Amino acid sequence: MIERDDRQRALVAALGQGDSIYVHGPAGRGKTHIVDAHLRHTAQAPLRVHFHAFLATLHRAVFARQTAIREQRLAAGSTNEDPANGPPDPVEAALADVIGEARVLAFDEFHLHDPGDARLLTRLLEFVLAHGIRLIATSNYPPGLLLPDPVWHHIALPGIRMIEHQMTVFHLDGGRDYRQPGTTGFGSGIWTRSRPQLPPRGTAESGARVDVGERTFTVTATAGDEIWLTFSELCEQATSTIEFLAWAQRFRRWNILDIPRFDTVPPGAQQRFLTAVDILVDADIATTFTSLVRRDDFIASAGARPDAPRLASRLRMLHES
Repeated sequence: MIERDDRQRALVAALGQGDSIYVHGPAGRGKTHIVDAHLRHTAQAPLRVHFHAFLATLHRAVFARQTAIREQRLAAGSTNEDPANGPPDPVEAALADVIGEARVLAFDEFHLHDPGDARLLTRLLEFVLAHGIRLIATSNYPPGLLLPDPVWHHIALPGIRMIEHQMTVFHLDGGRDYRQPGTTGFGSGIWTRSRPQLPPRGTAESGARVDVGERTFTVTATAGDEIWLTFSELCEQATSTIEFLAWAQRFRRWNILDIPRFDTVPPGAQQRFLTAVDILVDADIATTFTSLVRRDDFIASAGARPDAPRLASRLRMLHES
């Protein structure tokens, strides 16, 4: 049994105030555990979602609304907006579609690396604050470090200011990392230098083609609810959050093969690996990571990334062989 420390008890009290709150601090400090416990006892049914999943759903909803608007205009024989009512707002409508009747919106792993997502964040915050929806977010980053790339950081500033001025910002600092290997889900996974055996011929599809929407991806093999794919297939194809979320729903056991040192691959592949690990942890999927690099050496090779502490905490949940 884990006993709460003073800062964790202070977070419990802050959540009890019922205000919108942004909780940030090091990986493994219990942010998600405490927020989820709070949500289980809140009177209002919350919408609790990993931030990756919410943004992917919102992007699809915006596209669907934009398509519907275009079709309505074509059916009316015009491509012009109604000057009396102004142009329809697909983002506002999409937010209403995705959030629905929820009065509490809870995000886990709240962080930004894409300028397009930063723009949606601003619209999201405007929407929930205008509609009296309580927002609870957990993050490894203080608000001011969202979208840290200096080229794009200015795009996130309107959203950052709303978080800092209209939400309670709580720093769950210090203390120990409570994550540790387990017996089920992601915590039962393995970091190993021994390549796992592929399923016997006839029981699996080798060189499988996996569809997501209208896109097709090649992976090493699939069998039932299990998938085998190399680091290159996972991170060096043009994959995205949408594919990782879809595969996490379909495959409940993953095997990621041939993982190189993190600092030998380009930034885009690094970010895809980080995103995939985030989703695997959130979906609690048992995963075998295969690499000739020992886990601690791999973690050290990722040290230049701003996300390195979160990645290290997650990978240390794994058993090592």
